[in-house]
Amino acid sequence: MDKQERIVEHDAGARAVRRCEELGCDPYSDMRGGLYRPYLGTAHKAAAEALRGWMQGAGMSVRTDAAGTMIGRYEGSSANAPALMIGSHIDSVWNGGFYDGALGVMLGVECVAAFARRGLRLPFALEVVAFGDEEGSRFPLSMLGSRAMAGKAVGDVGQMRDRNGTTLQEAMQGVGLDVGRMGEARRRREDILAYLEAHIEQGPVLEHEDAPLAAVSAIAGIQRFYIRVQGQAGHAGTVPLHMRHDALTAACEMVLGIETLARAHTADFVATVGFAGRHWLRKPCRWRAPEQR
Repeated sequence: MDKQERIVEHDAGARAVRRCEELGCDPYSDMRGGLYRPYLGTAHKAAAEALRGWMQGAGMSVRTDAAGTMIGRYEGSSANAPALMIGSHIDSVWNGGFYDGALGVMLGVECVAAFARRGLRLPFALEVVAFGDEEGSRFPLSMLGSRAMAGKAVGDVGQMRDRNGTTLQEAMQGVGLDVGRMGEARRRREDILAYLEAHIEQGPVLEHEDAPLAAVSAIAGIQRFYIRVQGQAGHAGTVPLHMRHDALTAACEMVLGIETLARAHTADFVATVGFAGRHWLRKPCRWRAPEQR
């Protein structure tokens, strides 16, 4: 690679970062002072249109599948060849980071653009995918786009509602999609060579190790539990300790117990106690004081 080519490639990296930052601002965010880009929302539609232009400018044909995933394709040396898929997601949770998901898509666009600039065609096609719903950013089911593409059953999801009461069916109709045809997003295994995703690390390990990058060997397997601790109110000065049923003290013991359990496992095992609202309700359970069991 000569000096001029190195300059071009450096510009490509800077452009990918700049586009991520551009997508973090109005009209590509549905919140002020931060990033929120829910699936099929106003900001999501604006971001998809901007991305369509960038994909086309990089030499790709562009389409949107039945689940709202945008796919840019750069053909190989022979027509209809299997594709190497590169990409990530463009939806964002409330106050998400500018580079979460978007960086993987923008780097994919720049990868294709580098081949197009040289007029090179590979024995396989290159596809850049931008999943519209990966984060569960709007509806209580994550990875909807990739599930549909992989042919995984998602169940009867049409009546899922967002925080404003809009159903998935209504949201999809608003952009010309039909929730009943999501199965058409499925891709045949023989048409995909592999999938590659570049992603920011959402933790401190690489910075701590002073490492520029790492290869992912495993992905977090998440289980969420919504727990209600039910106590009994009483007078702070007159109810004896042995007669109290304080929900907070019980919850504190539970938090410490969960932390102890996590630390007893491998270093990669984590457990977090917090509040995410009923949006994440999966396996409800109720804690009761020992005397009430």
